[in-house]
Amino acid sequence: DSFTMFINNVNYTNLNSSSPWLAANFTKSAWRETNGTYTVAIEGFVDYFTMQHDRTDFLCYSAKYERGRYFWIKIKDRQANQTNIHIRGPKPSEAYVGAGSSVTCAINAANVDDSFTMFINNNVHQQFQLLQSKQ
Repeated sequence: DSFTMFINNVNYTNLNSSSPWLAANFTKSAWRETNGTYTVAIEGFVDYFTMQHDRTDFLCYSAKYERGRYFWIKIKDRQANQTNIHIRGPKPSEAYVGAGSSVTCAINAANVDDSFTMFINNNVHQQFQLLQSKQ
């Protein structure tokens, strides 16, 4: 089986003892879907991110199909930055005529930011009424 994952250009099966990703205990599994296709997954879990996990390159690659996908992870020091802005939308492979999706802009901060604005094509989309939960 030719599907594998590289972490900072090192195969996940060859991580050295100083790698912070070694604790993720990555495993590979494969199964047949009901439509007859096969899924191969390489999975692991990290209990707590540390700054050693920062700026990690992941590459999942299939030599058989000559295709791969990159993922880069940036770890933030939560004590240094308590404000996080997220934007989510469809993946490029999911954005096509006839498909639907949501687009979300969100801010997570210590205080409500009533100036937070969503722009679409450099124009303010609309003003939103903020809802505050009861405490």
